[in-house]
Amino acid sequence: MSPRSLALALCAAVALTGCGGGTSQPSTTSTSSSATPTPVALTLAKAKVLAAAAVLTDADLPGYTTRAQTHDASNDALDAKMTTCLGVTTPTYLTRNFGTAFSKGDLEIDSSADVATSIADAKEQAVNMTSSKAPDCLKSQLTAALAGSGFTVTSFSAQPVSVTIPGSDAAFVYTMAVAGTVQGRNIEVYGFSAGSLVGQVEVGVSVFAPSATTFTLEQTTALLAKATERTRAA
Repeated sequence: MSPRSLALALCAAVALTGCGGGTSQPSTTSTSSSATPTPVALTLAKAKVLAAAAVLTDADLPGYTTRAQTHDASNDALDAKMTTCLGVTTPTYLTRNFGTAFSKGDLEIDSSADVATSIADAKEQAVNMTSSKAPDCLKSQLTAALAGSGFTVTSFSAQPVSVTIPGSDAAFVYTMAVAGTVQGRNIEVYGFSAGSLVGQVEVGVSVFAPSATTFTLEQTTALLAKATERTRAA
C-alpha cells in the first residue's frame, strides 16, 4: 500500500469520526498459505486487468456508501517524501488503480492496487514497507498529511504484524493508532494498513474507525485475502 492511499484513508477517517473517542488496539492473528510469483512480463492491458481485480468492490462490502478515490500531484509528493525518508528510489508503475473508498458511519475502508514494472521491483517495495525505518517514516509523512487537513497529531503508533495471506507472495499489516486535535476537539482513530504482493501487483487495504473494535484484524485480513485471491486468478 502506498502512503498516498493510507493518508487518504486516515484523513477520511478523521473527518468521519465526528471527533469521537477510541479504545485499545486488538491482538493479532492470521491465516496461512503460499504461492508462486507471476513468471512472465506483463502487458499494460494485463496489468490493468490485474489492478482492477485487486481492489475491493461493492460486492465485497454491501451496504456501504462508496466514492471513487482521487489522485493529484500532492499524492505523488507524499509518495516521494516517503521513499526519501526510507532512503530508496521513488518507484514507477505499469499502472495504478486508486480504487473505491467505502464508509459506514465512522468506519472507513479503502483499497488500492499498484502494478510494479517488474517482480523484482515489487518485492523491493514490499521489503521497504516492512523495513525498520517504515514505522517512523509513516509517522512523519502521515502526520504532515493530516496537518494539511487541520489535524494536529499528539500520538501515533504503527506496529507491524506478521501475517501470511493465502495466494500472496508476501504480506504485511500495521496496526495503527492516531490521536490528535482539530479545532480544539480530541479525536482518536484506530485501524490497520494491510498489503499483499501477487507477482508484480501490490494489493492494499486500509481500515480506520474511532474504536479498535469496530472492524477487527481478522476482518481486515479476510478482505485482503479476497482481493489477493481475485488477483491471483485474473
